[in-house]
This record gives sequence, C-alpha cells and structure tokens, in this order.
Amino acid sequence: MGFKITRRGVALTAGALGAVAAGGAGWVYMWQRGTKPVVALASDGARILDLAGPMEILGRLPSARPLYVGETLGWKSAARGPLRFEATASLVGEASRPDVIIVAGSQTRAPTSGEVDWLRKGADHARGILAVGRGQEMLAAAGLTADGDRIVACEGGSGALDAALALAARLSTQTYAEGLQLAIEYDPAPPFAAQAEAALPADLSTLRAGILLYEGMTALDAMGPYEVLTRVPGIDIDLIGVADSAIRSDTGALHLQVTRTIANAPTYDLLIIPGGAYGTIQAARNEALLAWLRERTAGEGQVMSVCTGALILAQSGALQGLDATTHWASRDTLETLGANYQHERYIAHERLTTAAGVSAGIDVTLAALGRMLGAEAGAAIQAQLPYAPNPPFRSGAFQGARPEVIEAATQILQHNATTSAVRMNFLKHRH
Repeated sequence: MGFKITRRGVALTAGALGAVAAGGAGWVYMWQRGTKPVVALASDGARILDLAGPMEILGRLPSARPLYVGETLGWKSAARGPLRFEATASLVGEASRPDVIIVAGSQTRAPTSGEVDWLRKGADHARGILAVGRGQEMLAAAGLTADGDRIVACEGGSGALDAALALAARLSTQTYAEGLQLAIEYDPAPPFAAQAEAALPADLSTLRAGILLYEGMTALDAMGPYEVLTRVPGIDIDLIGVADSAIRSDTGALHLQVTRTIANAPTYDLLIIPGGAYGTIQAARNEALLAWLRERTAGEGQVMSVCTGALILAQSGALQGLDATTHWASRDTLETLGANYQHERYIAHERLTTAAGVSAGIDVTLAALGRMLGAEAGAAIQAQLPYAPNPPFRSGAFQGARPEVIEAATQILQHNATTSAVRMNFLKHRH
C-alpha cells in the first residue's frame, strides 16, 4: 500500500507497494524516482544546510530526481561535528545533464578544476542554478554570472531557502512553489531579534547532543538542527541509529553515516527526533527504538521532536495527554496517539518539546539553545547561521493557506510519501 495525505492527516491506501509485493518493484521504483536531475554539487567543507535546505524545495519540483554528487564518494561538513555524507551519483552519467544545480562551495578550500569544469558544462543544460554562500566563488570560477532569473546567488542559512522558493516559482508556477513552502511548513519564527553577527559568550556550558537518524527520515528535519547545534563551541554531537549502518533520507538522495547506536548512546542534554513519511511509520513500529525512547523521556535531558518525529514520541507514550504539535498533515494521527494537537511553531514542556513541520526544526533548536545557554548565546547563534528568513511568499502555514496551495502541498506530500515507501520496499526486496 502507499500513502494518501489528506487535509486531515495520513491515510493508507492500496497502491504502489502492492505492485512491489507483486514483483513489480523495479519498474515502480524507476517510475517513481523522477527523471529530471536536481543536482547538489557537494564539496568537502560544504555547509550541509546550504545543500539540504534548497534540495528540500528544488528536489521536489515536478519529475525531479534529487542527487548529491561530487568528485569523491564522501564529504565532511564544514561545521564542527561528526557529519559525513556520501554521493548518490558521480559527476558523469545522469548528473552530467542537470535540470537544476545547487552549489554551496567549500568553507575550507578553493574550488577544484573538476568542480568548475562540471559546473561550466552543466550550466549549458540547467534550467536553473542556485549558488549559495561560497558557491558564488565556484560560479565566478566557471565564468557564470548571477542574473537573478536562471542563475541565482544568495547568502547561506535561511537565505538559501528563500532563494530556492523564488527559483522554484520560476521553474514551475507560483502556486506550486507555495505548495512546496507549505509542504515544508516554512512559516519561520526566529526566536530572537535580528542582529549583526555577534560573538558567543565565553563561559558557555559544554553540551552533549544527539540526533536520531533512521531510514526514510526527511533530511532537513535533522540537518537544520544539526547546523544550528554545530555553532555551539565545544559541543559533542552524536548521530544515532538503531543499527550501525548508513541511513538514506526519504528521497534516497542524502546518505548519512551514524556515529553511535541506541545500544551505546550516552545521556544527552538534548536529543532530537526528526520526522519523515513512510520511514517514520516504520521507525514508530520498532520496539527497540520505542523502549529506548521511553528510557530517555523518563530520564534526564531535553527530548525534542521535529515534524512527524512527534508521532514516534507519541507512539512511545511520551506525549499522552499533552499539548503537542507536528506537521499539519499529521495532526489527526497525532491525536489518535493520545496527544492534543495545537497549531504552534513549537510547544515546550519541562523536558519534552515538539515542533511543527520540517523547517520548524531550525526555530525550535535555536529556542532550545536559548533556554539552555541563555538568550545572548541563542541570539548570537541565530545571527551566525545566518537566520533572518524573508520568504517570497506567505504560504508556510496551513491556517489561512489558499485551497489551491493546500491541494498543491497535498500532492507533493503524497508523491513524497509514496516514492519513499516504494524506494524503501524496493531496496528491502532487492536485498
């Protein structure tokens, strides 16, 4: 069965997974995965938010096939922390004729001749190019100039999300772009007043943070908080899996390696549970994970969910009778699991916090650090990210969204859920 995401939640329907079970996994998977390469050119030392943020938008354009490519198999993020991610394609083959290009450059080195040559050639085919932050250096090295139309340059952080939405409108329609914004619930609420980049206080407490990774999670649910956390000096961050294996995002595009498993994870000051679609439902059925979460929510430290990660927390029993929030499309599901859904950007209790869809992970992590380290530290991290969102449309909140935007978002979410389910079951059957 596949998913149908309705205005009132997630419903299961007969569909694509039936074809997989009947032996049609290969052709269904090929049909679902898209034909137009949306390529994030990843470099060692890139900022993951500057790649994963735009990919969450542009990688869900009609018929998009999101790919992370580079000269090497894997890369290390520029930020402090253990994040390593792997390519889903090489610079040759399908990535050599990209439909859309996202380039974030490197914070630690100059562009290589191979990267520049690929970008120059790929630009001949691409309908749109987004250069984020240091990606503008690679753009210049390739002899390309931002024109604000086909080729767009922007700051990193929230600037990449804003620019990706504007580019999506030009590559599709404004209604579809607004649907993309609603799908990731990009209704930003920075918790601190905007300020120029400021130094962090020198006397910050050392923090230990963990982010759960699981097959089929939504990349930005985890990578938004990760990018925020890495701005804290001296922080220890673990990427936690149920098993010691590579994790693929819901689109299959982002491949991440866990650094700890639930069997050997220590106590955390802050534990983050990201969401997804089909992968989240599978995670919420994992008894070992649920037992581990029951221990964590009954012990010390803060536990925080992003998007449908709240469904995993609720399945563990942690949200029983509590006011909580999640992605707008899963609000009824959350209530069937015993929580009281509230339409808020995030809801904080003494030790449990739930956040709305996808992009809310940035807001809620900043707010959590403000509570734990002080408002001065939170404001400085927000400025350094940088996080001063100015989306081109005001369509990130379900309440007040136009019917045609809700319909576009619903179709995007349904396609994403079905594609994720087909991919995960195809790989399961193949192995």
